[in-house]
Amino acid sequence: MVPILLALGASLFWGVGDFIGGVQSRRWPVLTIVLISQTAGLIVVGVLVAARAADPPGLQASVASIGAGLVGALALATFFRAFAVGKISVVAPIVATSAIVPVVGGLVQGERPAALQLIGIATAIVGVVLVAREQAAPGGESRGSRLAIVLALATALLFGLALVGLDLGAADDAYWSVLIFRIVTVSAMVAALVALQRRPTITRRDFRLIVLVGILDVAATLMFAVAASTGLLSVVGVLSSLFPVVTIALARVRLGELLGRHQLIGAVLTLVGVAMIAAG
Repeated sequence: MVPILLALGASLFWGVGDFIGGVQSRRWPVLTIVLISQTAGLIVVGVLVAARAADPPGLQASVASIGAGLVGALALATFFRAFAVGKISVVAPIVATSAIVPVVGGLVQGERPAALQLIGIATAIVGVVLVAREQAAPGGESRGSRLAIVLALATALLFGLALVGLDLGAADDAYWSVLIFRIVTVSAMVAALVALQRRPTITRRDFRLIVLVGILDVAATLMFAVAASTGLLSVVGVLSSLFPVVTIALARVRLGELLGRHQLIGAVLTLVGVAMIAAG
């Protein structure tokens, strides 16, 4: 039960952080947002690792965490860029299909969830996709909408692969895995800013909000890493990918985005799927 609660907590934190970061991505460059948020997360997890004084992980776990960090950096960049050019209620559910990747990864590793959990996984994935699937606007989709969908699909694949890498890295120590992950993502963002010769500029108020995004993100990542190292990746991966429900709920309350009938059905299916996974 603890891995399930941690995975759901990760979804909550990721959902809130993604909403705040998505709004900020419409005001500031994506690289600036990712660099500030990831640096804040790096500081937090660095303090935690130092306080625990645990031995560093082995070579195999370290390599997996490094790979996850590289893929995760790309995922973050495409994710916030998709939010910048598209609607939150379209991008978020597409990204949630990243749950399919750890499910496949868990099955490949020999995991065998209960039949009820498998049904719950499928139900939750369908529900998350439906929960923010928009009706096509008159005249068809805009170029920005199409680009947002392509970026969201790329993010889903990258994010799913990053979760699998984090799971492999967390086999030795979840905290060290997240620390290595964060070092790599921050380094990648710094390198990108240097290569593009850009300086991050932002207001003090928005800086604090983006720092909050980083803290929420690293907390969620730690929850996922611990949950994945103690539970089934195929189950934890799905529950951790339910963050669009939170993101879309905030978009409804804060931005006034309405839920259609199919979205309400999707929300119900998502909750039913979560219940089935937990019951299994």
